[in-house]
Amino acid sequence: MHYTHFWGLYFNPRYQWRCIQQQHHSLLQSLSHIGIFALIAPLCLALSFWFFGIEWAEKTQFIQPLQIITISGSLYISIIAAVLLLACFAQAMSRDYGNPVSLSVALDLSSFAVTPLLCTGFAWLFPELWFLLLVSGFGLIYTIYLLYLGTSILLNITEERGLSFTSTLVTAGLVLFALLIFCNGLVWYWVMRSQF
Repeated sequence: MHYTHFWGLYFNPRYQWRCIQQQHHSLLQSLSHIGIFALIAPLCLALSFWFFGIEWAEKTQFIQPLQIITISGSLYISIIAAVLLLACFAQAMSRDYGNPVSLSVALDLSSFAVTPLLCTGFAWLFPELWFLLLVSGFGLIYTIYLLYLGTSILLNITEERGLSFTSTLVTAGLVLFALLIFCNGLVWYWVMRSQF
C-alpha cells in the first residue's frame, strides 16, 4: 500500500515524489488514501465536542450525538469533495502546461500534497483557537511546499513553470477552502440553532 509515502513526504519529499511518479497508483488507491486521512479532522472534532462541549453564551454546552455526527459527516464529505475538485482543476490545468496528465496522477498530486493539512485535524483534540490556527498555518505552509515540489516532478515540467502552476493551484485551493468553511458554517449554524 502507498501509505509508506506518508513519512517520506516529511523527511525526504523530493525522493518520495519520484517514487510516487514511478508507482502509478490507481484511482481507488488514491481515493482510499484521501478517505482515511480525511477522517482525522471529523473524528477529532467529534471527540472534542463529546468530551469538551462547545462554548456558547459564556458557558459550556454539550450537543447531542446525532448533531455531532451531522457536523462531522458534513466536514468529512466536504474535505473529500474539495480534494477531488482540486485534482480535477490540476488535471484541467495540466493541458495548458503542455503535459496533460490523467485524473489518477492529478489525484495523487492533490491527495499526497494535502496530507499534512489533513493531519492538522489532530489539533481539534485541543480545541483552542490560537492552537488550531497555529497548527493549521504550519500544515498549510508545508502543503504548499509539497505541492510546489510535486507539480514539477509529477507533471515533468521545470521548477519555474511548476511555481506558476502551484501558485494557480494554491489560489484555487484557497477558494475551495473558503467554500468548505462556508458550507460547514451553514451546517454548524443549522445544528446549533436547533440545539440552543
